[in-house]
Amino acid sequence: MEAAGLALGVVTILSTFKDVAELYALFVDSRRVGRDYEMLDTKLEVERTMLLHWADRVGLLRSDYDPRLDVPNTQETVFRVLACIRTLLSDTAQLKTRYGLQALEAPDSDTPISIESVASEDTKKTISGAPMERLTRELDKLRLRQQPPQQPKLVKRFSWAVRDKQQFGNLASDLSHFTTKLNDLLPANSGPSVAQSEPPPYQGFPGHSRGPGTLNGESGIEKRGIPNTAQDVVDEKYQDKILETLWFRTMEAREEEIKFAHSKTLNWVFEAPDGTVEWDDLSEWLRSGKDIYWVSGKAGSGKSTLMKRLFHHERTKELLSEWAKGGPVHLISFFFWNLGTPEQKTQEGLARSLLHQILSRHPSLIREALPGMWKELNRTNDTVSLPSLAEARRAFQVVAAKAGELGKFCFLIDGLDEFTGDYRNAIDFIEDLTANPGFKAVVSSRPIPECVDAFEDNPGLRLNQLTYPDISTYVNDVIGGHKYMKKLMNRHPAKARQLMGAITAKSSGVFLWVVLACRSVLAGFADYDRIDELWRRVDELPPELEDMFKLMLSKINKRHREQGAFTLRVCHSLTVGIGSSTPFHALGDMSAVPLALLCQEDADPEVLSVGEKEALRDDLQGWLTSRCGGLLETHQKPHPKDPLTGTYVEWTHRSVVEFLNGDGTWELECLHIDEDRPGIPASLSLYYLHTIMQEDQRSRIRYNVLFAGMLDCGAFADAEAPERKDHSFWRIDPYLVEMRRIDPIFADACDFSVLKTWLDRHLDASQAASHAALLLAAESGAVNYMQAHPDFTWLCQWEESPCGCLPLLYHAAAHPFTAGMMITNRPGPPSALRTTIALLLSLGADPNMTVEFRGSDNGHGGWSIYLDTPWRGWLNWVVLDPTPPQDVADIADITAMFLAAGADPTPSVRSWILSYLSDPRNRNTLTVSDAQLSRAVDVLRGQLSQTADEGKQEDGRPWLTSAVGFIHPF
Repeated sequence: MEAAGLALGVVTILSTFKDVAELYALFVDSRRVGRDYEMLDTKLEVERTMLLHWADRVGLLRSDYDPRLDVPNTQETVFRVLACIRTLLSDTAQLKTRYGLQALEAPDSDTPISIESVASEDTKKTISGAPMERLTRELDKLRLRQQPPQQPKLVKRFSWAVRDKQQFGNLASDLSHFTTKLNDLLPANSGPSVAQSEPPPYQGFPGHSRGPGTLNGESGIEKRGIPNTAQDVVDEKYQDKILETLWFRTMEAREEEIKFAHSKTLNWVFEAPDGTVEWDDLSEWLRSGKDIYWVSGKAGSGKSTLMKRLFHHERTKELLSEWAKGGPVHLISFFFWNLGTPEQKTQEGLARSLLHQILSRHPSLIREALPGMWKELNRTNDTVSLPSLAEARRAFQVVAAKAGELGKFCFLIDGLDEFTGDYRNAIDFIEDLTANPGFKAVVSSRPIPECVDAFEDNPGLRLNQLTYPDISTYVNDVIGGHKYMKKLMNRHPAKARQLMGAITAKSSGVFLWVVLACRSVLAGFADYDRIDELWRRVDELPPELEDMFKLMLSKINKRHREQGAFTLRVCHSLTVGIGSSTPFHALGDMSAVPLALLCQEDADPEVLSVGEKEALRDDLQGWLTSRCGGLLETHQKPHPKDPLTGTYVEWTHRSVVEFLNGDGTWELECLHIDEDRPGIPASLSLYYLHTIMQEDQRSRIRYNVLFAGMLDCGAFADAEAPERKDHSFWRIDPYLVEMRRIDPIFADACDFSVLKTWLDRHLDASQAASHAALLLAAESGAVNYMQAHPDFTWLCQWEESPCGCLPLLYHAAAHPFTAGMMITNRPGPPSALRTTIALLLSLGADPNMTVEFRGSDNGHGGWSIYLDTPWRGWLNWVVLDPTPPQDVADIADITAMFLAAGADPTPSVRSWILSYLSDPRNRNTLTVSDAQLSRAVDVLRGQLSQTADEGKQEDGRPWLTSAVGFIHPF
């Protein structure tokens, strides 16, 4: 086949592709620089192989190439993509500065690289070897070895060595971006019509939000096309990173959990008021209104259901389109959830969600809207902090200023009364937002005083005053449509109709009440109750929700009540926490299988088979109904990797938790729990342990929360009931065995690499109890478990143990196993460590004892031997983050303990600690003796006039500081 068999445009593409293939070959030598880079080099090799497979799939070197390459726009964009790849691989300055490579000239560096020589000398050793050889043969047939004159000549050959692993990883990511674009432009298995179409717009950037989005088609959504330059690649990468940072896992969870309205209800919301009840025409407001429309109503009246109906209904879109007068209009939503994660109930979460939805549709606006985040990324090229509320407000101002270009925005904000914090702050935020002419909002809440004061003069409706017809429709459909009721209607038509009317009237417009009432009547149908017995059921239903919940609990079979009370208590504690003395590890959900293992089975931690998980899941809903009176339900949110882990337990309604929070509720006879049950902290620690054993999601955030919850709740249980052996530390061994087996623990972080490395190297199979559990207990503050461990005395010594374990004091102070975890989820809060560190120091542990281990050099490759002490480790731990107010006394107290025990003076001690210890008003917050306190204060005051050398070395080994990064002490 001759080159003339190809169209001129395709020849240009082929020539550029040849340049790219040759440039890729120059990175082969990077495989020889060491084992640390094998994974990164494989990523680059995969990208090269994918590119070669793409060329083969579209027939780039054949006369019968894909006809879509003849479409002018497609041809041009393919050329631009390949040109961008060529730029990335040939820009020497960028490869050095941005991608962390070092140029190594070959001996024949003044001669052009030959693709044939590359194929013969090295590619047979790689996964792209076979495709590269085919490319060489086809190029030989085409006689296209000389580049067209207009293309730059590749006259100098370099091999590249990797200098910075992290930056080199960015190169692989950027190349992957372009390879994906090529496959998007010419997707496989497309029909004939695709060949003559224009290239598809870019639609799949990370973080692109779901939902109705932009109305009036998609004219208001920015289309991201093929980047023209390498800088465009960087910009898109920054945009995606910022969107990823704004996103949070539970951003859409609440809206997804709300059930859709019954098909025959809430249709009146788009109709004009008929005059029987006073309310403002919502349709007219959507069509032409401004500012805020307030949907208020009692608890359980269906406000969230109505808001979900508005969000998904086509009529909402039609009416807002009239408001926009034919221009683009965006529908943005946020559903507050008081029982969820912090992001679901705070102003920060509201701002992040709204910004994410807006900016994911207009990514080019990100740089201007969030300049601080952009500058931070430009400096770090990796991580970026969340925007402050002030930055978020400014971002909305930028969006508002461009509303003429972007279109109008309508926000649906549900459950404002579920906001945590000062309601006035959230109200001010929404009012400021809607002060912009292109913004308006529908806000729903209970009629709490703050919302009444702010919104009573705005247009709105009181939902429970308008739902009587809907409730009647629901009752007639659910009860009247039941086959048993139809039989009763034939025999007792008047009484049956009156029964349904009584349910409707008694509901007072509260949909939740009527749903629960209908369940009671349906239970009567299952029991074949006669009409008079059904009437007694309805008569005994109390009109208030709280009394309704008490009635539901009282109906539970006495044999099952204790099990149900325990399950309710566990779920309540998972939802609201177990007191201020321990951190709350919120996941925003309660996984069904681990909960069943804990409450149904009291099972040992183990990894279950699919069949075992299915059996537990399938039985759980019936078990919850019989034990918990219908206050808990199961809900499906399938996970793509493991559908069985997508079954969750949820409360029937938020008001159930409010009822359980009430004074005296847990003293009810029907909620009594036997004393031989594990305590709630111990039960929660086992719940987290079961969850981490069953779930395979490999999410860094989730794994951090589960791991920290397992340790913190275990330490809390250890302090609450020292004599009991029913918490996570006593049952953690199966998890440690599983952690040894899994590699890697999860894909996107190395937070547990120190622990895993230790587990892989430490042989304690012959020991009665795991050293890992003991060391984790030291880092978490489980002092009673530590003292009960058979090797406590041995590992308490200040010499390094024969098995390689570091002293317990070092673990308690420096947290080597958990230091790599996310700061907000680290186990072992200072409050849990006071007793542990005091005990170890009292037993003679030396705060200045030198320990030695290998440490990573901030990601620059290689390892160094570092020295550390428990005292220095404690200071590094303390300075990792600003001190939370609740930890001030604990940190000051522990620091005083170290100084009183002879810790070497160092300027690393935070200045506020001396002020705190010197203030007599703080004396009752400290546990140290007067003598210890006096010594600590004297040492700190004397230190002010001294300058210690933090960077000193001992035998050529530097002291570890908090800047070293992850530590690997084993």
